[in-house]
Amino acid sequence: MKPVLNPLEFSTNSRKSHPQSLLVSILLERIQPAGPPESPHASPPPEHAARRISSQTPLDLSLQFTLAPSLHGRCGAPSAQEGGARKKDRQKQKQNPFTVAYNRPAPARPGLVVLRDPTGRDLDARHVLGGELGQGEFGVTYLCTEAATGARMACKSISKRKLRTPVDVEDVRREVEIMRHMPPHPNIVSLSAAYEDDDAVHLVMELCEGSELFDRIVARGHYTERPAVAVTRTIVEVVQMCHRNGVIHQDLKPENFLYANKKESSPLKAIDFGLSVFFRPGMLCRQLVLKNLSLQ
Repeated sequence: MKPVLNPLEFSTNSRKSHPQSLLVSILLERIQPAGPPESPHASPPPEHAARRISSQTPLDLSLQFTLAPSLHGRCGAPSAQEGGARKKDRQKQKQNPFTVAYNRPAPARPGLVVLRDPTGRDLDARHVLGGELGQGEFGVTYLCTEAATGARMACKSISKRKLRTPVDVEDVRREVEIMRHMPPHPNIVSLSAAYEDDDAVHLVMELCEGSELFDRIVARGHYTERPAVAVTRTIVEVVQMCHRNGVIHQDLKPENFLYANKKESSPLKAIDFGLSVFFRPGMLCRQLVLKNLSLQ
């Protein structure tokens, strides 16, 4: 076995005992990879290249061995071609967000049960769904007609595909329990029935055909004292009724108050108990509710 020589160990004083020609030959032998013998017809290297190599010092050769890009690929580091191939592989593995498969909704969780005591599983047996009335974060509200009486109602369908976490499931379950727990009130929308099938939870509730309080505020531009007092009194009465029954609404805003009809004297009703929670007297609440997200 040939001794391992370090080019940096060759100082100026040792050049006499170790000629540069010997050092160059050793370095070239170590740098060149093992492979098939060269063709006898291959052209010899030009003379000026041999003179340039022989004129360099051992330290220069060491730096060239460390920094030269062409030598990096021979010493085990990835070459430019290998890096490009790896980049192409990563691009192939990354999904395209504009493809149909990428945007296809996730399938419903098999066997997921949300409601503890649903009214039934077959919504179509008793109700006929009509046009869409609005959309929310988790569900879509449709016009609903009761098959037996022909009464017009609203049906909020919550897809199970959007219930990705146990917290989402518990929010829907608690919303139904709170709406069932609340007593009848002229300013709170009432829940008629709650159905659950393999794909969604359907909440059949009172229909409010008027606009949102927010839209009416924008349409009026400004309120005089008397109409403003009437709206404020309604909101305070809703809050009082909720607190008397151990419920905190937690999402009071003009968008969550609907008018029962389009008349100016229409009653105003509170909706959307999706963020509401039960509370006990004396319980200290330290939660901040921001954009449908409860932060402890």
